[in-house]
Amino acid sequence: MIGDQLECAYHGWRFDRNGHCALIPAVGPDGRIPGSARADAAWGVTERYGLIWIAPQEPVVPLIDLPDWDDPSRTQVEMEVHTGRYGAALLIDNQLDMAHFAFLHAGTFGTPDGQIAPTAEIIGAAWGFTVNAQIPITAGNDPAALRGERPTAQYRKMTYRYQAPFSLELRLDYPIMGGSTLIWFFAQPETEDRCSLHTTLSFQQPGGFSAAQLNERLKFEHQILTEDMDLQARFEDLSLPLGPGAETHTRADRPSIEYRRILRDILSNVGQG
Repeated sequence: MIGDQLECAYHGWRFDRNGHCALIPAVGPDGRIPGSARADAAWGVTERYGLIWIAPQEPVVPLIDLPDWDDPSRTQVEMEVHTGRYGAALLIDNQLDMAHFAFLHAGTFGTPDGQIAPTAEIIGAAWGFTVNAQIPITAGNDPAALRGERPTAQYRKMTYRYQAPFSLELRLDYPIMGGSTLIWFFAQPETEDRCSLHTTLSFQQPGGFSAAQLNERLKFEHQILTEDMDLQARFEDLSLPLGPGAETHTRADRPSIEYRRILRDILSNVGQG
């Protein structure tokens, strides 16, 4: 930015906030600026949650609201951005799914006691929903349990808050260990077969963390995310079937079914526009 104008790093052309070219250095101060030298402005651009959000046209759905972002009472950490051959819709679907914990995450927090998917309460919202559930876990992130001072067989309460198309907040509360973890996922489609997943963690830990404790907790969370991303990288078809009969679903898939319904509604609204 030069003042309130955007300067092109290649030839130094400058554009005002309306997209009109205000300067072309190569033609000199008295040179004519062609009328076609303009940039079509996006409908909206805003910086929020450490990312730049761009709406080329008037958006169908609002940006997710995260009231706990930057809460000074919590420890907030940006995770490594995963970029590669991923499907944005599949990445969010993965995070909404609770039936894979006992299997894919058996080396971290999954437990055989969690094979039966919990009863999930789904609360609808505009272009999103909230899901409340509770599952048994192996508390590999509880130092006291690992020292034998508490059982490793614990449970956690989960609150998912999804906002279309590809934003998700996951809150994990630990009644036995104490404290909570907020995880924010933002999937950024780049091409049909390339996507970036931005992940931010926010911890509330009784007594806080020492540097070593925080490092161990981050290693644990990184391992969980790696388990998910390694599986996602193996998918050949990166599309997410949206038709009601395109997949075989069970009662354990209620959040995923609602997710697909909202994406269908978005496509329907875009098509009408």
